[in-house]
Amino acid sequence: TLCRLARTCRKLSDPALDVLWAEQSGYIPLLYSLPATTWRIRNSEFEILADLRQEDWERTLSYSRRIKQFRDVNSYPGLHISAVEAVILSLPPGSLLPNVRYLLCESRSPFFPHLSTLLGPNLSKIHIELASCEWRFPAVQHIASRSPLVEDLRLGGPPGTEQKILEWCSRFVLQMTRLRSVDVAGLNRDAWHHISRLEGLETISSHSLTANLFTPSDESLLHPGPRFPMLRTLALHRIDLDLVAPFLSAFHGAPLQNLKLLGTNIGNVRTLNASIATHCSPLHLTSLVIEICETVDDPPLSSFEDIGPLLLVSNLQNVRLLYPGYSLLNDHSVEEVANAWPALRELSVPCTSSSVFRDPPTLKSLLSFARHCPHLRSLELDVDAKTVPLD
Repeated sequence: TLCRLARTCRKLSDPALDVLWAEQSGYIPLLYSLPATTWRIRNSEFEILADLRQEDWERTLSYSRRIKQFRDVNSYPGLHISAVEAVILSLPPGSLLPNVRYLLCESRSPFFPHLSTLLGPNLSKIHIELASCEWRFPAVQHIASRSPLVEDLRLGGPPGTEQKILEWCSRFVLQMTRLRSVDVAGLNRDAWHHISRLEGLETISSHSLTANLFTPSDESLLHPGPRFPMLRTLALHRIDLDLVAPFLSAFHGAPLQNLKLLGTNIGNVRTLNASIATHCSPLHLTSLVIEICETVDDPPLSSFEDIGPLLLVSNLQNVRLLYPGYSLLNDHSVEEVANAWPALRELSVPCTSSSVFRDPPTLKSLLSFARHCPHLRSLELDVDAKTVPLD
């Protein structure tokens, strides 16, 4: 019986270890598996005591090859810098993390400059925060060169650092050919043109935008065919809305289903909305969010005429419009909206602290949604409820 139990334990040990080590946070749990005579904890820091030999790594590498998701965030305060140097110098040929598929890390980690030598070529999802230690940012390029299979990329930093790290985001993206999802602080012109031709790209999120990213040029002759052929979602955060209208021309013909614009200025709302109606397919676009920061100085007063072009996008199902200025809707315009967007499921047109009520909709306007929008399940709309209609 004991022999059978021993055989069973040996047979189950590998699957059990695979589950135990599949997700790992930080390097220290791995380093604990080194021979006990080679390390110590002093003053809450992990230190290497002796030169590590290749045979010292056998147990550690048997565990590290099982790791599929690795996070190196806030895990390094207990790691002495000399330990990092000892690890890098003594590692046997090959990768410490050869089978990692998902990586979450930040530039403050002492291991960040060495990641390209620690990782295998199987990464499919990367999230890097370039928070500080700018001298380490060039490591981004080396990580990209070791990650040809990446499909999901998130590369950014704290608010306000977008322009500082834009070039590093661009250099990373320019080496990627299989991207399906991109969330970056920003991209330069070359990087935007590169991803516009990626056949599998479905989602883009950018936290900055510069002028003249797409302009009429010979580039379209050099690279014929549609731009963003599979793009479903585009989100632009904290951007100058005056730059968006010409930028959207690059997405003409793309099968966009979700468009999200978070602006820092109100810009020319009517021009922006006309660009959306012109370049976003009314058959594909089902979700639209436009939010303009309420803290803009002296916002021009918006009116329903400004959003009129959006009524041409007839298949919208989820809409949120937040403009500083006038209350956008009244009873008559609510009727127009409900009639133009019969597929609506969610509608949010909240008033802001700077909104001016000149002719707000009444409770009677809700009948328009009842008549034209049978699928509507969520409505956020400020109405004048002083009078209750009796008919």
